[in-house]
Amino acid sequence: MQDNGITVISDPGVDDLVALALIDVLTPGVPKQLVSTYGNIRAEDTATNAQAFVAAMGEDWTYRRGADMPNSGLQPKAWRDGSKGKNGVWGIQPPAVRTCLPATDVANSSLVFSLATMTETLAVLNSTKPAGLCVMAGDFSLQGLPELNARMDPAATKAVLENGRLDQFRLAGGDVCEAVYWDEATVRSIPENNANCTWIKRLLIAGFDNGTYTAGEPFVLYDPLAVYLWYKPGAAIWTKQAISVDANGRTRYAELGRERLVAQTLKQPEAISREIYDLIFMRTSL
Repeated sequence: MQDNGITVISDPGVDDLVALALIDVLTPGVPKQLVSTYGNIRAEDTATNAQAFVAAMGEDWTYRRGADMPNSGLQPKAWRDGSKGKNGVWGIQPPAVRTCLPATDVANSSLVFSLATMTETLAVLNSTKPAGLCVMAGDFSLQGLPELNARMDPAATKAVLENGRLDQFRLAGGDVCEAVYWDEATVRSIPENNANCTWIKRLLIAGFDNGTYTAGEPFVLYDPLAVYLWYKPGAAIWTKQAISVDANGRTRYAELGRERLVAQTLKQPEAISREIYDLIFMRTSL
């Protein structure tokens, strides 16, 4: 696939910000547009966090504000508004190196990462023609509530996962992502090699120090894993099946429909966790 740039739809968010840092490491010099949308935290906060991230990165990043609510017009109740302090990141922002002025034009990218709710993803797919789409959404274990990114706008999720026309499509569901994580000791071992490493370390430690994670609970790399698997698909075992999405946003495999590549299991989840760490903080290469 010819790389004409990347669009990242995100609701930063702690694990989103780690995923964005991973994308930055893996795609130096490639034009990237970060599009904020609602999700784990309010759209106003994701916009603040996304703009702060782009202001800390190089000129290959731009920022645009995306959908603030589902297409239904019903603003969802923020899921974790109070649990992660100011702006959903305890007010911890990366050091700015430049001014970030919001863009108004939708980037015509060849690759889209969808790491958030699906409203903006659907809008981007309807207005551009990317060759590839990488999605972190859904949960095929059928346990508990439907996964957040899928359930916030079930109609948009259904349109993207069931009907979207793309040359390349890969999805990592929440059930697979939970196998990849950093424990507290790993987070506290992050080297402070530069300002961004120091910022990410502070951000992650805050989760442990402020009780967001219960005793022994790790930091799960949901969005970073989806990004990693796009560039290293051989690290997973994939199934090619159609997907159905019900009215509540629950994802299931279906017998009929457009077939998608879905990560079914990971070959070496501990090694993947370590490689994501090394890519971001030790600047190794895939």
